Amino acid sequence: MDVSIIETKTGGLVAILPIILQGMDYTPSEAEYFTEAWRCAVEDKAVDPNRRDEYSFHLVNPKMR
Repeated sequence: MDVSIIETKTGGLVAILPIILQGMDYTPSEAEYFTEAWRCAVEDKAVDPNRRDEYSFHLVNPKMR
């Protein structure tokens, strides 16, 4: 599943990150996708790690990109 990270104040797209979470008989929640996307964005230095509340997250259907 892809997750987009958007800077709330400007509406600017910060990143679209492919996130893979899986397990047997397990369906990850949106929050788990968003947490992993945030971790990756911080690691990539795409976001300020101290300002998570200034970003919004959305699941992206890869077919709609």
